[in-house]
Amino acid sequence: MSRGPAWLEDPLVHFAVLGALTLGLWQWTRTPDASVIVVEASRVQSLSEAWALEHGRAPDAATRREMVEALARDEMLLREARRLGLEEADPIVRRRLIQKMRFVLEDEAERREPETAELVAWLESHPERYRRPGRRGFVQVFISGDDPERRDALLAQLEAGEDPATLGDPFVHGQRFADSSQDALARSFGADFAEALAQLAPGQWAKLRSSWGWHLVRVDAKVESRPAELEEVRGQVRADWMEAQREREGEAAIQRLTQQYEIRVEGEAESP
Repeated sequence: MSRGPAWLEDPLVHFAVLGALTLGLWQWTRTPDASVIVVEASRVQSLSEAWALEHGRAPDAATRREMVEALARDEMLLREARRLGLEEADPIVRRRLIQKMRFVLEDEAERREPETAELVAWLESHPERYRRPGRRGFVQVFISGDDPERRDALLAQLEAGEDPATLGDPFVHGQRFADSSQDALARSFGADFAEALAQLAPGQWAKLRSSWGWHLVRVDAKVESRPAELEEVRGQVRADWMEAQREREGEAAIQRLTQQYEIRVEGEAESP
């Protein structure tokens, strides 16, 4: 038996014919104003490429047909949902649409790089956001258990000049801490310990309680918290300024959009 033209066996031809049949079916079953579903070739191509990456080969005609049918079903359901006004009845869907519209307006806003003066002004108006934390270097002697007499005896030894490495009990985080912020100390020892340590003067031994138990602590280095310089935090300041600009421009776009609408309250008389 003779075979037909080679192009009839091309999967892409099958796909094109299937697309035409699919669109024809929708034209036949739906009213003219909502009867045609056009599946964009770019969407099918994107799905095909993703499928190929996952499976290591290009999808065959049957798989591409399933992709088209899935896209068409989704579009059909979306249209029917809109026809029934489901987005109006569902507060979650409404919120997502409102949020999405905000993103669209903000993304469409013009972007520009901030001037250095604007970054300085932003930094000065939000000093606590970028403040450099205080840091402490200290040595500690851990004491397991709760024996006040032992604590006092060890403290006396340390104040007399005994080597801290020879005293106390093993501690999971070690004995010496070279450069620790208060936040890091709060995570390791608890907030009360970090706050008490911040009040100690360098060179002074003290008894402090942490989430682990008791410690004999001596601060060796102390750097106080201070305002940040722009060059230390320029990247973060720029990102925050750009985000604020995006929000400002988005709000301005919403205000311009509002001018295109007349707002009324049902049951209330119109304003003169």
